[in-house]
Amino acid sequence: MPGLCLARAAKRFRRLRSAKWKTLTYAGEYLSDFCLCATILYMTTLSVADARANFSRIVESAATTHERFEVTKNGGRAAVLLGADDYDSLIETVELLSDSESIEAIRVGIREVESGEFYDVENVRAAMRKAGRLAE
Repeated sequence: MPGLCLARAAKRFRRLRSAKWKTLTYAGEYLSDFCLCATILYMTTLSVADARANFSRIVESAATTHERFEVTKNGGRAAVLLGADDYDSLIETVELLSDSESIEAIRVGIREVESGEFYDVENVRAAMRKAGRLAE
């Protein structure tokens, strides 16, 4: 069935929970070359002392607003604090991109979409009605 590989790949992408990573966009040059575009909207830089003094507020902000915090020590980058959902999204993205079968499934799906080999909502509904799986 055309589009099945793309549907499988899309299901894996939906596992990416972070709002920032939901900026994954179908843009020809990005997905065709298999580069995913994610936008980090805002990152606050603060010293270790400031991070320590405001740790509870920083954790709450990272968890609720997806803000990233860059922590510096002696003027140099030392750590980045981000919410658990953002971290999970990063790990899942790395896992997905390291799986050659998923990469190929996405490429096949993109080629199917570009060549018009997919079913739109009306085609799926008509097929389901014909099979008796959807009421008239």
